[in-house]
Amino acid sequence: MFSETVIRRCMNAVLNCSQRRGIANVEAIKTTPIRCANSVHRFLDRYDTFLFDCDGVLWGNDHVTPIDGISSAISMLQKLGKKLIDVTNNSTTSRLALQKKFTKYGFESPMENIFGPGYVSAKYLKEVLKVTGKTYLVCGDPVKWELDQLGMENVGCGSDVDKPTNDIHELLDHSFHDDIEAVLVGFDEHFSFNKIYKAASYVSNPHCHFVATNSLERGMFIGSAIDRSIIYTGAGILYVFGFWNRRLAPVSSSVMADSHVTDNMAAVNLSIMERSIYNTETNRRRLPLTGVMVNSVAIAANREPFVVGKPSRTMFDFVLKAHSDLNLKRTVFVGDNLKADMAFARTVGIDSALVLTGVHKVVDIQHHTDFTPTYVLNSLADIAC
Repeated sequence: MFSETVIRRCMNAVLNCSQRRGIANVEAIKTTPIRCANSVHRFLDRYDTFLFDCDGVLWGNDHVTPIDGISSAISMLQKLGKKLIDVTNNSTTSRLALQKKFTKYGFESPMENIFGPGYVSAKYLKEVLKVTGKTYLVCGDPVKWELDQLGMENVGCGSDVDKPTNDIHELLDHSFHDDIEAVLVGFDEHFSFNKIYKAASYVSNPHCHFVATNSLERGMFIGSAIDRSIIYTGAGILYVFGFWNRRLAPVSSSVMADSHVTDNMAAVNLSIMERSIYNTETNRRRLPLTGVMVNSVAIAANREPFVVGKPSRTMFDFVLKAHSDLNLKRTVFVGDNLKADMAFARTVGIDSALVLTGVHKVVDIQHHTDFTPTYVLNSLADIAC
């Protein structure tokens, strides 16, 4: 039986080795790795404004798991006088909820520095499209809250009031509003056939605006809480939890002995652990995200929406409107998603930094060269080391 100290060192060695190997691969790509004090200092000196994605950067992609060292990194940037702005594609939360979450995770952000797709969609409907009538929402309470703050009349949030049916006569008797000026689709835990039917019917009118908070995100794995440092033993079997929330296949004590696991161990046989990590069945569940809901309405209506979220530049336009002193040449976007964050940075003309704590890794850059980041870091926390 392994001691708890050995077990934790084993897990940390696997994680650290994986991260080091990921950063090492950067040399083959036209991007700059940030992995030493000098490169960190150059990175920090070059920028006055840091734009952050949230999920996968400030905490895990599961929206829950803390990332070690993030609060220290944020604190350091604030002490250096940097402007920090949060730009997320997550339509399941409001700016108020994000602000409270920041506090819970050990750092602060003023409301005027938080930009989410619900808030920007509401601003776009009111200030750009000049919507004065009702907006039909295929969204949850967080997006409704953003519209309410701007005094925009809206309907549809929550479960649909009509009985689900496939009977044509009953469908024609469903309740509809005559004065819907726009339809806004975001994440909606009450998403249903009825909502597709009503939203598609509204936007079939060419005079009705069709807007989506975001559409790139289509699904993610969820499961039990992640603890990347826990390994426990029983009956001579080693079990590991973590790595995308999977329970790994058992690794026998004899295999681990061959990997020289001792109290003074510096590393383990990574290939053995990786085979255990990536070649086993899991108990994860697949959560449908906003893109599924947006596409369902779009297909039914035979019409594409205007998408506010990243990589569209619309969110950045509202950032610039609120922060007119922002210097693009001294601004960098820090994110974990090549298709959303790095593409967004390229669209708006600013530098980008990919952190490896979220969706994409170094190997993914080779398959998405159009979104190659300016920099790569293992974690945002690295800038505080």
